[in-house]
Amino acid sequence: MAESSQAADTSVRLEAPAPPVAEPARPVARPASPVRPVVGVLEGRTCPPADLIAHGFDDGKWGPFLDGGEGVQIVRDSTANGGWSLRKDWRAGTHDGGTVWGLWRKPVQALHVRFRYKQDATFDNEGIKKLVRIQAPRYGETLGSLVIQWGRFGWAWDGATEDWQREFPINVGKAVAPDELRGSWHWYEIWIDIATDRRLRMKMWIDGQLRMDHTAPFPNLGVTYGTVQFTRTFNAPAASGTTWLDDLAVSTDCIGIPQPPTAAAAPPTSP
Repeated sequence: MAESSQAADTSVRLEAPAPPVAEPARPVARPASPVRPVVGVLEGRTCPPADLIAHGFDDGKWGPFLDGGEGVQIVRDSTANGGWSLRKDWRAGTHDGGTVWGLWRKPVQALHVRFRYKQDATFDNEGIKKLVRIQAPRYGETLGSLVIQWGRFGWAWDGATEDWQREFPINVGKAVAPDELRGSWHWYEIWIDIATDRRLRMKMWIDGQLRMDHTAPFPNLGVTYGTVQFTRTFNAPAASGTTWLDDLAVSTDCIGIPQPPTAAAAPPTSP
């Protein structure tokens, strides 16, 4: 992907870490099923089918993704693409997890992660909620998390050994808050590039609009990526609530929002 100009550093500090949460039992990876060949568009560019892992749960099955054993259910859902989604009911006052695991065989240092996500109309966005965590292969070192931190979106290089509590907020366009998006489905896509040590790059789009564009002077620790966690841990929500996931994908190229066959943009181009 072509590199855009670096935005001003408007970072804030994370709150003190919450009490540790017991790790769930590690699921055993299954062989990946064929990737669904859906054409997506991101910022006017047509993206090729995801080449690492992707599944829309349209068959009511987990496909190549893994159930973390924390109460996530595959449910019939007339509002989801394909009629099925992943549902998690969160319990008030508990450090709860809803992990959905994705693993792939080709270690990479640059990738895109895309997912469709919905919260119920009154969902509590206080506290710390880890929406996506990206790790080394086989549940290894974490280096990068998309979080909701006290009512705002943020990105943390939480595996870095320097200043790991630093949170990078929305810094492009309107500062969209999670509460504004409750009650309906929204598309999220993250791009991460850690190939250059002490120049870690990330971008994040919501519904195809760029919202984050950050560069951090942190070490990459020699990490390569091979694992992703969705809805890893939500720390003590003040109220019970429900979230849904759909259309999960990881790729070495952009993934984008799926388009009808006649609505696709220009043919794929090199980054």
